[in-house]
Amino acid sequence: MGYNYAVMRAPAIGILLAIFVAGYQGKVQQTQPNNDQNARQYSPAKAVAPVSNFAPAEHKQSTYQKAKDYLGKAFGPESIPNWALVVAAGIGLFATFRTLRIIRKQTDAIVRDADATQEAARATQASVELQKVGMEQWVDTEKWETDYLFTQDGTEILPIYFRIKNPTKFKIILHKAILWINGRHISSVWFRKQLLAPDGYTGAAIKYPLNAGQVAAYRRETLKFEVGGVIYFVDAFGKCQEQPFGYTCGCRSPDKSVFEPISFVPPSDAGNKEERKET
Repeated sequence: MGYNYAVMRAPAIGILLAIFVAGYQGKVQQTQPNNDQNARQYSPAKAVAPVSNFAPAEHKQSTYQKAKDYLGKAFGPESIPNWALVVAAGIGLFATFRTLRIIRKQTDAIVRDADATQEAARATQASVELQKVGMEQWVDTEKWETDYLFTQDGTEILPIYFRIKNPTKFKIILHKAILWINGRHISSVWFRKQLLAPDGYTGAAIKYPLNAGQVAAYRRETLKFEVGGVIYFVDAFGKCQEQPFGYTCGCRSPDKSVFEPISFVPPSDAGNKEERKET
């Protein structure tokens, strides 16, 4: 914090003046006893006046004369050093109060600047949060469909296809998707950090093994089941995100499969947790 040179010069002048006056007063006090001693040495012998029974009236000092003598001493030459000290002290006090007032103004300015800086920081943070909201990213799953059954290792397999779409205006990086059918882990699809452009999409497939009863329901009636999963991706801010999805399927034939979205909570058992871990 800088100080005004003129403000600092006033106390210095007052201090120098006080030192000078104190030195002068000491010199006067030192020479005064010598003058009194010399006066006593060279003064003539006082004549002894005859004692009178009645004191003259002119020897009585009136109250007015006492006040006049007091004022004469108070403002006389011998009081000049004292008055100089008073003036010097007044100058010092004035300069001190002025300096304190300047310091207070500077402190208030610093506090105002600090408050303004904090307010600007809060506004910047709010702006960043708004930008994040505007840049919030997610993925959609769409185009769900089934295909004809096929046999693999003696088991009938129902193929299920869907798309993962990036509906936002910023790119994302797909990592993997883990899927469950009727609460049982059925597949993990790895995308190997695939870049998904804005409004872009990529395909995914599930192979659902069916037992004999499910095969009969699929061919003659309606096969119903729930499919859900979690998609792992990295957003434009480099933050890893997880997005769950779920559907109910009423499947009878490839051209009559209907998928309806539902809320889905991934299973919490230890085996499925292990399947969901990032690698």
